[in-house]
Amino acid sequence: MNKYLDFIEDILDGTYDGSLKWHPVPKEKHAKQINEPWNIMRQFEAPITFEGSPAKLICVEKRMYIDDYLFPHEDRMCELMVISNDEVVKKIGPPILPWYWLSKFADKIAEAIGTPAVHRLA
Repeated sequence: MNKYLDFIEDILDGTYDGSLKWHPVPKEKHAKQINEPWNIMRQFEAPITFEGSPAKLICVEKRMYIDDYLFPHEDRMCELMVISNDEVVKKIGPPILPWYWLSKFADKIAEAIGTPAVHRLA
């Protein structure tokens, strides 16, 4: 199995069983590590151990513009990043995984921590 899929499976399991302690953080918190920080809708963070060292797992939800020939529209996607010592050591999102696999992951985190899951596009 793809090593990223194994990592995602561990993250999903930890999110649902509560072992990952997600919490919302301000949109600008990790701006220097995120591409297009102005496009962030929500951001969540959880402490983890990565390769034996303490790190942060970040879920960044962003707007995404899909320029389909017939039906251009706006959607959202999530990127997952592991940050250690203010450096991104692992990033999971397109093209490693299709955007739609993580498109509503921020809702799943919000649901798991008991905050409103629906985040409408503005």
